Amino acid sequence: MIPVPGYCLKKVELRVLPNDDKADVDYKNLLTNQLSWCNSNKELILKKAEKLYRLICAGNAIESLLNRCCIFALDEHRCIEYSKLETAVPEDKSGRKKPSVRDELREIKAQQVKEGRTDNVSLEKSNGAR
Repeated sequence: MIPVPGYCLKKVELRVLPNDDKADVDYKNLLTNQLSWCNSNKELILKKAEKLYRLICAGNAIESLLNRCCIFALDEHRCIEYSKLETAVPEDKSGRKKPSVRDELREIKAQQVKEGRTDNVSLEKSNGAR
């Protein structure tokens, strides 16, 4: 459940083409099987995803779940922010370097530690391995 602007999505050709090598055929078959499973279980997947989203955003999930989930609000904020940018700008208008997501997470985590809280912020999640 990672927000992505529609214009960043890329269609994948799942039809096996005559010039596809074995690796491409195998990968396309895997993707086709996964897509079929997802379509067959769409309602269940959506129901569980919505429940997880509500639990995490409300902070009502168990700690182990909070620690391994994305920070949905931050992901959504960054997606909107990215969508507004026409080009990547490493500095803001004042000439200061914009903080990275990792820097923002460090600040949030430091504030939580200062307050004695252990919310769903994990620096390990901020390196793109979500």
